[in-house]
This record gives sequence, structure tokens and C-alpha cells, in this order.
Amino acid sequence: MYIAGRMRILVLSLVLVGVAGCTCGSDSTQGAQIPREVLERPRGTAKRKYDSQGDLMESANRLKGLPMPEGLGESKEFQGSHMFRTHLPIDRLVRYFGQRLETTTVETRGKGAIYRKALFKKATPEFANYRYDVSILPAMNFTLVSVIVAPPPTGIEPDVKDLARQYQEILDRAQ
Repeated sequence: MYIAGRMRILVLSLVLVGVAGCTCGSDSTQGAQIPREVLERPRGTAKRKYDSQGDLMESANRLKGLPMPEGLGESKEFQGSHMFRTHLPIDRLVRYFGQRLETTTVETRGKGAIYRKALFKKATPEFANYRYDVSILPAMNFTLVSVIVAPPPTGIEPDVKDLARQYQEILDRAQ
């Protein structure tokens, strides 16, 4: 009895699958061919993220002269920091920025790294004195890349004695 019931369910299931897969009536798309212009249309080519050595390639996206890697995605700015949430491998991101930044302060955080007050090695004269704080940190199931750009110093700091002298001159003229 138990086996007969299971057989009945199996046969009924097969009949339902057969009916669901069957097309009844004539369909106007049956036998239709795909137009040649659709078949010959050029397909979009995805940008390559890696070079022949497996290193990340530079994209056209730059932050104050510093090129971001291909595939990093769009940034969200938060309190002066450009934040990227990416699925690129963390070790390749660390290597990418490490090859381009020059600094004496590198902190490692697990597989990630933080480059502090770094200079871009190949910066154009316009961005030669910019400093970058770049952190590449593992998150739950993605990598968080943060870039903070500090503009170059504004110039020579004024001498305190010179400021005191100018202040005294202003006071003397006011009297």
C-alpha cells in the first residue's frame, strides 16, 4: 500500500512536469530566426583588471593625481575620506598601493595595510607634495579601501618674532 501510494505520487509528478513543459497551440516565435544585425552586434568587452603578472592595473579614476586600481568601483566620501567597498583581493590591493606610494610609515593589519603620509612616486608636479593616507582593511565579506588626501603645506610658516613685531606696529599706529 505504501509503495503504491509513492508510485502514484511519482507518476502524477511526471505527468505534471510533462504538461508544464509542453507548449500547446502555435507560437508565433516558433521557427523564428534571430536577426543577423543582432547576432553581429559587437559585444561589450569588460575592462581587464590584471596585467600579465597578475597585478592590478591602473584605471582612469584618480584622486588628486593618485590612480585607483581597475575594478575598485565608485567611492563614497565620508568626512574627507574616499571610501571604497570592493571584492578585489586584499593582497593585490596592498601590493598595488605599495608599488605606487612612498612612505616610512606602513602599519600591517592582518592581511591589510595602512600607508600614512605617503607620496605618490610618479606624481606630476601639480600633485608632487600631496600626502595620502591609504588604508586597505578586511571587512566581513569585502575589502574596505579608504583614501584621505592632504594638500601640500601652504608655504613657509611665519616667524613668531616677525608676527610680534607686526602686531606691535599695528598697536603703535592705532594710538
